[in-house]
Amino acid sequence: MTKYIQFIPKPLLEDILNNRCIPIIGAGFSLNCELPKGKKMPLWEDLGKSFSEDLIDYPYSNALDAISAYSFEYSRSKLVEKLSQLLFVADSKPSNVHKSFCRVPFDIVCTTNFDFLLEKGYDNVGKYCLPIMDEEQLSIGSNQLINYYKNVLLLKLHGDLHHPNRIVATEQDYDSFLENFPLISTYLANLLITRTPLFIGYSLEDADFRQVWQIISNRLGELRRPAYVLSVGAKHAAVNRYKRRGVNVININAKSYAEVFETLFEEIREYWIENLPSKSFVFNEQTLAELSLPVDATNRLCYVAVPYSSISLYRSYIFPIIEDYGFSPVSSDELVMQGDNITARETALIERADMIIFDAEDDKSLNEIRNILEKRQKPLYLLVLSSKTANGFDTKLNGNHNIRFVDRNIYLNNIESEEFTNVIEEWLTQVSENIMIDLTNEPERLLGKQEYKAAVISAFTLLESELRKLFDGNTVGTTIKRIKVFNRHIPMSILALLNLAVENGVLDEVSKSDVEKWVSLRNKLVHGQEHVISQRDASKMVRSVNQLIGNLKQAASTSE
Repeated sequence: MTKYIQFIPKPLLEDILNNRCIPIIGAGFSLNCELPKGKKMPLWEDLGKSFSEDLIDYPYSNALDAISAYSFEYSRSKLVEKLSQLLFVADSKPSNVHKSFCRVPFDIVCTTNFDFLLEKGYDNVGKYCLPIMDEEQLSIGSNQLINYYKNVLLLKLHGDLHHPNRIVATEQDYDSFLENFPLISTYLANLLITRTPLFIGYSLEDADFRQVWQIISNRLGELRRPAYVLSVGAKHAAVNRYKRRGVNVININAKSYAEVFETLFEEIREYWIENLPSKSFVFNEQTLAELSLPVDATNRLCYVAVPYSSISLYRSYIFPIIEDYGFSPVSSDELVMQGDNITARETALIERADMIIFDAEDDKSLNEIRNILEKRQKPLYLLVLSSKTANGFDTKLNGNHNIRFVDRNIYLNNIESEEFTNVIEEWLTQVSENIMIDLTNEPERLLGKQEYKAAVISAFTLLESELRKLFDGNTVGTTIKRIKVFNRHIPMSILALLNLAVENGVLDEVSKSDVEKWVSLRNKLVHGQEHVISQRDASKMVRSVNQLIGNLKQAASTSE
């Protein structure tokens, strides 16, 4: 059972899934970082009081006033130096909370923090984030470039400590922000026309929150989308104060911010992976059937994660080989979804597919797949194409997954070569020998888990695979009429395969009629036209399909 995601309103979950949500990260989120023993990241008020201690005869009123007075008294350069010390820029490291957040496939994140914890967090999980601070950068941070390079755009509204003149920290900085950075303000407002803001790590007393909310209110007015703030153990009065400002509070009663955030972000990521296929248009019927199975189900999906420049050659030379082994090849561009978030598509495919051919172009790519493997629960058959042919993954990862490294230079400019296709076939033969038992047993396992819809889909996928093997025209020296049934662009349907079975005396007309009715129900389950099937019907269909598969195997053996 989910622990914290149950507190997230359904409309917000839908926005997250459809890439219509933008997280806005505040200073409170940095409290979760790792620091040397004895050190603690300051809150906004603590920061102000630290600055006030260096001011002579200064009556402290609030943090913003103290920081402004310090800058006026001692200079902006001294302000930046002290901020760097108080925020432990040299010592702070991203914690599991940061890593958990950075694994969620948001493509745009906004923050008012000066530190570099988010950048470090993305680096730790094998992702590159592109910090945007200056208005001149906005053109290079377009959605097309984000998706092409699979980057995360990190909009740093208040700059960072590496850019002192861009920092928004004093009263003058806040007051002149809209005038000094009109394009940044307009860009954020434009994002929030179609994206729901989710505030994380803010309080109502936070000057950063008030300024961001002012931008949203001034630019969008009543047209603004509902806004949410994540809070842990907020008091009733605080919740009402947010509501008066038009912000919905997601209030989770718990003692530990860190535990709540780490678990919640993991659950959001899992929700995204599990539900994204249902929100996508999938061109290939076999791929759609495999994606309709639960995340933990054994499947025939082989995700080919290679550069865009190579994918057409893979479709011509490698995909047919994968299909010949009874597996379903897929690339990320075959899923069309709202929001056009390629990071989310690739994350979902990497988590779901039981087989992956992964082109590790550089160390960043290797780090990315390593981090995915560390979080993945289900065993994976992984073929890594890398210039580093030695398996650099640790013993635990190799124990949980079947990993093989192949020299990337073998195929770099020669994908269609016999040498490379032989490598692929050798790997697929090994995978096939290991995974077929699990695939055969999967419908019964899913029945036992009361996953009746998945059990039926899995059973018919197994039947379709056996029919294709039986009538595959590549097989010679048998009495069964065989044709070329593997064609990715116009695949022979299971109904056409059933007709072949009748023609060859493998199946009688009565049985064929029953199976056709079941196929119709299975198609409705795959396409979401039907969502529920009873235990009785599912059990009957699975066992009848198993019996039919036994007959097919017997026919294959007697025809040789």
